[in-house]
Amino acid sequence: FAKDIKQIRNQIMEEYRKTEDRFFLMLYDYIGFLSALKINRAGLNSLSVKKFQFSEAKDKEFLHPIVKCKLYNTKNKDRIEDVLEPWFVDQYYPKLMRCNPDDYIFMPEEKNRSKLYERVRKNFVRISSELGLYEFNGKTRPMYSIRHMNALKLYEDLKDVNLVAQALNTSPEIVKSNYLNYSDEWARNRFRVLGYDKRALPQSSMKSKNKVSGK
Repeated sequence: FAKDIKQIRNQIMEEYRKTEDRFFLMLYDYIGFLSALKINRAGLNSLSVKKFQFSEAKDKEFLHPIVKCKLYNTKNKDRIEDVLEPWFVDQYYPKLMRCNPDDYIFMPEEKNRSKLYERVRKNFVRISSELGLYEFNGKTRPMYSIRHMNALKLYEDLKDVNLVAQALNTSPEIVKSNYLNYSDEWARNRFRVLGYDKRALPQSSMKSKNKVSGK
């Protein structure tokens, strides 16, 4: 799905070039934000983030600042904070810092955020559908699927459901059932965690294997 999201973003940028409508530039940036801050969910909360919700933590080992974003009234907590991926900070943070503290970072001039999100949602569905990417294996992939993509990427890197749950601001049970959906990546790691990769096959199975290979 990560490659598909990149393709969708590229098409969104192409629409911006054709129309010069700043909405598409904002949509491109917003999808990047959903990918860069793992506690995010597509919706009004993430679309209505303001500049004052960002802060910096300095670390002499890193060229760029470590940037945190605080979200309020999320599904699971009244307030939660996490760090953004470095690529987002590198590309967007200087521009973000030019905003006023109470400005929305996405289309601050649009006060009707519900109307804006509906336009965001519809255009994401339209563009991904036109690219043939909205449906996969008989299921639709709305913007919320970016959160599923984040979960899989985190699990590939961390190999720990509890750490993924912490990063997504949810429970390990929800991560397994809703986001990883007991995926192949989960199964491969689970197989190793349980030590099954170290166990020898029963003798009967080895004989059966030899018979098959001896055909």
